[in-house]
Amino acid sequence: MNKSKPSKEKLMRRVFNLEKLYHTVDVSRPVKFTKRADSTRAPSNIFIFASSFNPPTIAHGSLIKIACSNPSCDELLLVLSIDHIAKTTFSATIAQRLLMIEELVGDNPKISIAITLTGSFLQMVDDFREYYRTGKFSFIMGLDNFREMLDYNTAEKLDTFFINNSVYIAPRGNVDTESIIMQANPSWRKNILAVKFPKELRNYSATTIRRAIKQGTMYKGLVDISVHNIIVALKLYQQSY
Repeated sequence: MNKSKPSKEKLMRRVFNLEKLYHTVDVSRPVKFTKRADSTRAPSNIFIFASSFNPPTIAHGSLIKIACSNPSCDELLLVLSIDHIAKTTFSATIAQRLLMIEELVGDNPKISIAITLTGSFLQMVDDFREYYRTGKFSFIMGLDNFREMLDYNTAEKLDTFFINNSVYIAPRGNVDTESIIMQANPSWRKNILAVKFPKELRNYSATTIRRAIKQGTMYKGLVDISVHNIIVALKLYQQSY
């Protein structure tokens, strides 16, 4: 991952360009990539990690490393959803968060980064199919997002989703993720897996980091140095949110 410290001017130029790209996303083109993975063949298994990345924490970074090291992962797609972000008040713009993600992953050839209009995982399947004509999607999500996906979609839609796609659930706190999986529809379970995630990282929260920055308390060890450099250079999260 890229650990160099770019100048504030360079960061601002990139934010400006990402802002222009973000404003081109609409219903006719609901997906825009800011980075594409280097691949000589079509990936057969695309891992999708959609989050607010506000900011990307060391827990996000750990999940990214875990996904990239998974032998079945041909490509990791990091996604920011405009629909999800629009419903919440954030003090870092979409472009600023895209910049933090770019700096975090550097030139990792296995990673793509995209903006989507939708926050629905089921809709993402349709939207990304234009770019990945073949292959299986494996979504990495937190327990809350997994529960919301089950609550807000019909059993028929979920049946279709789980025929061709998988979900990796990232555990949080001391929750027994395996027991949650066992409560799911038996026909879906073979495509629902728990991420083997270090216990010491399960309680890291982007909200806690934003509050620490606003209050002037220590947070440096909670984010990668590349993300820390951007937060400092652009003076992010110092206002109320």
